[in-house]
Amino acid sequence: MSITEMVESLQAAGEVVNRGVLSNAERVLKAQALVLNTVFSETARRAALNIGTHIGAMETYMRLALMAQSQSRATFETPAAIKNPPIVFARQANINNGGSSK
Repeated sequence: MSITEMVESLQAAGEVVNRGVLSNAERVLKAQALVLNTVFSETARRAALNIGTHIGAMETYMRLALMAQSQSRATFETPAAIKNPPIVFARQANINNGGSSK
């Protein structure tokens, strides 16, 4: 694929997103979340294999596993947050700094 074709493809994809069609973005995010979950499973398995023999390796694998788990969770939450953004309730504060109330 040439640079020109790549730019045209990215522009077309951007126009689709600007129209509010997020199906491609959701598909990518779901695939990334599943890959991160697989990374979590594999690194947690490797951590378990090192318990009691290689404490440093076990600790490193477990730290990586928990980071992957956290990123997987956050990635799964992103499409839901895009579709259902949180509602923010704000209260107006009426402050009178000694001025007239007229």
